[in-house]
Amino acid sequence: MHISATIKPTWLFLILWALVIKLSCLAQGIEASLMPTPPLIWDATTKEFQAQSGDTNGVIIYSVTNTTSTNITIRMVRPSCGCTVAKLPAIPWIIPARTNSQMQLIIDLRGKRGTLNKYIAVDSTVGFQTLILRVQIPDATAGSGTARSRNQKIALADRQAVFRGDCIPCHVTTTLGKTGAALYDAACGICHDAKPKATMVPGLQAKRSPQYREYWYRWTAKGREGTLMPAFETAAGGPLSEAQIQSLADYLTQPQSSPHSPSPDKPTDPTLPVSPRP
Repeated sequence: MHISATIKPTWLFLILWALVIKLSCLAQGIEASLMPTPPLIWDATTKEFQAQSGDTNGVIIYSVTNTTSTNITIRMVRPSCGCTVAKLPAIPWIIPARTNSQMQLIIDLRGKRGTLNKYIAVDSTVGFQTLILRVQIPDATAGSGTARSRNQKIALADRQAVFRGDCIPCHVTTTLGKTGAALYDAACGICHDAKPKATMVPGLQAKRSPQYREYWYRWTAKGREGTLMPAFETAAGGPLSEAQIQSLADYLTQPQSSPHSPSPDKPTDPTLPVSPRP
């Protein structure tokens, strides 16, 4: 009797535990079945593309499925910058009920390297969605001097393209009427403080210093030839007035607000002579 009394509670516990697990699984299945299916389902909302050395452009395909019983219209697909173009089957893009379709993203790789992060805004009759594209672009190798030279020439000839065409809303319009910190966020931070940031774009916060105002003024106004850094002064086709550039130089020479910020390094670009502010 002593052995039987010990075994029975043990088996009872195991049976009850099995019932709890079974009921939990059933509840999860019911919850999943009650969750609404998204009207538009993409084959992936985040994609990665590995470019090859020497590539001048990349083509990425996104597939989308209309899960509803009615047509869905995609009214606009807007990439985050002008170097990426969305090629749609039609404008507006109508996706019939219970069908799928595809679009192409074509990205201009010329003059770029490192990791690029692109965001694609999709506006449809069922709401807004954001797609993400991460592009890995290799540095020019020792045997590809021709490709490196070609990319440098393209950047030299076209570094002001960021202020034209589809790039205007992000790189020109946002700077209008702004000075100081607000202008820095709109004109500089959009690239240099982006999260995630393209690996070929240097950070600036750790290099702020009250001693090198002339350096920052000239860098902002003139940019740097042979790179993607444009000249922001109006004389070179940039969007900033003299007063705005002066305000950026003032902002970049203000002391860091955090006592634990890294010590600024002295700018080392030999093409821009440094002249400490009096």
